[in-house]
Amino acid sequence: KYSLRLPYWKELDLYHSSWNPRDLQIAEERYSRFCGVSALSDQLPKWTNVYKPLIGIARIATCKSVLLIIRAVLFYSVFTDRSSESRAPEGVLIAALHLLSLGLDICFQESRSCDPSSHHDDIPLLVFATEEFGVEMHNGSGQETLLSLMVSLMRMHREQNAECFTEGGNFNL
Repeated sequence: KYSLRLPYWKELDLYHSSWNPRDLQIAEERYSRFCGVSALSDQLPKWTNVYKPLIGIARIATCKSVLLIIRAVLFYSVFTDRSSESRAPEGVLIAALHLLSLGLDICFQESRSCDPSSHHDDIPLLVFATEEFGVEMHNGSGQETLLSLMVSLMRMHREQNAECFTEGGNFNL
């Protein structure tokens, strides 16, 4: 019987769009059994250095346009009428959260870099995370930020899945 070796389990991308829900569930269970950790908290994307001419690619994940898309996905995940299906399906939400995680990792790597060309005065992701935008709801209007949407989403999922809640990166908010 063939069994995948442990180092190769780390290369398995459980969040690739080609997985169907049934196979994904089986793969997540096997990953958890063989690696001893949940794939949800262990498979956060990490930025690796690229060749110098391609360094600008890192700016894609941290640019304002991508962050607006991520914010929209988070918004529709948090502010959805409970009687209807979410306008941001779980697969889209996971992809957005992974892209956000990748953007944060890029910011972290750039801040630790010794290369002065990789440092920027303002990192769009960090500036945009606290930028307020208006939200009109049934009970009035309010102000939200990307950061407040992430906290609201985390609280929603913690309440819904209290017994099986795990936080990626061992963060405790």
